[in-house]
Amino acid sequence: MITCEALPRESGEPSGPHVIQPGLRRSAKQSEALANELARSRCLTTASDLALDEARQLASNADIHGRIALSCDQKDRALAKIVNTSAPVGAWSRFLDGRLRIPVIGSPLFLVSNPALVIAQCTAGIVGSFPALNARPASQLDEWLHEIREALAAHDARHPDRPAAPLAVNQIVHRSNGRLEQDLQICERHKVPIVITSLGARPELNQAVHDWGGVTLHDIINQTFARKAIEKGADGLIAVAAGAGGHAGSISPFALMAEIREWFDGPVALSGAIATGRGVRAAELMGADVAYIGSAFIATQEANAGQRYKQMIVDSAADDIVNSDVFTGVHGNYLAPSIVAAGMDPAKLGDVEAVKMDFGAGRDEARDKKAWRDIWGSGQGIGSVKEIVPAAELVERLAREYAEACGAAPRLGLRVGDAFATGRAA
Repeated sequence: MITCEALPRESGEPSGPHVIQPGLRRSAKQSEALANELARSRCLTTASDLALDEARQLASNADIHGRIALSCDQKDRALAKIVNTSAPVGAWSRFLDGRLRIPVIGSPLFLVSNPALVIAQCTAGIVGSFPALNARPASQLDEWLHEIREALAAHDARHPDRPAAPLAVNQIVHRSNGRLEQDLQICERHKVPIVITSLGARPELNQAVHDWGGVTLHDIINQTFARKAIEKGADGLIAVAAGAGGHAGSISPFALMAEIREWFDGPVALSGAIATGRGVRAAELMGADVAYIGSAFIATQEANAGQRYKQMIVDSAADDIVNSDVFTGVHGNYLAPSIVAAGMDPAKLGDVEAVKMDFGAGRDEARDKKAWRDIWGSGQGIGSVKEIVPAAELVERLAREYAEACGAAPRLGLRVGDAFATGRAA
């Protein structure tokens, strides 16, 4: 049995919490009545053994923009959740509808993403993003957002037939980030449409973004973090799979997406070695709504990266990527040639004392003092990056490859499907 505290009731209604008995099969009429009751109570409900099809029906009948998650605990008991939220997932579609050339978010690149890159990405037709901590000092965040918004507004005025894609700001939620509250206030002032959260999920942050009409996406590397993010009010997930740049996960994108889609039907971006339009299409076929691409954009003219870093992206491939937690305190993928250039052996990083995770002022001091300040992150997909180009040219390549992938026939030309099922295959 579960209960939920309701808002003030209409005259004549009994007081006290709503009570729902789980495990009961209900008729459509009973489900509709319960759905209406839940819609009035505006509460989060949890019920063991409540069937997913009934949960979907409840959300649909109640018209509460049902964001439905079905997860399983260690005993494989179904747990259905119906969330009534002040920032419905419909906002996600509203921000993106008619504004994306291809289903891609340019991921926020630490130190590399800047206004020039974000503007180029958004005007080319993909979501552009940057970490709030890239704006230094903190007061620069307001200046950056003002610059980006003005540029996108000017683009929309010149090209009303192809408006710019929305921007996103990445917030590091880790407790060592002393700027979080201030940066969030600045994002509120600019009504940032999409906020990407990392290294911590906080209900109050999600609610703050919802209050100004935005949506939140939380990056995760496994199901435990994914469920926590949704439970705490995130609108969607960024599934960081094996091969991704930055703080990468270790799970295959096939497994990660398949397990997410068993219980979550909301927005999902997939990250992990995606650097081609074929990879974007593959992400969709695995169940993602958009692809999350970062490393390929390091080798663009607008990126705030040195020429050596950009050229190393072009010259390297998957075999040149090393995974380690030595440099930031969190496991991430890095370019082995940059580790060698810093005087270390990529094969012996276990002998190096790891840095404690720190996203405050101490992080800058550590980077200045340590030999590895010029060690560069990257994902495994960089073998597809052949030259340094403008960001718009990279998006053009991705769009061309994506279109080709959408219309491509199976490479081996095998006959499958109905002919096989009816025994007519050769």
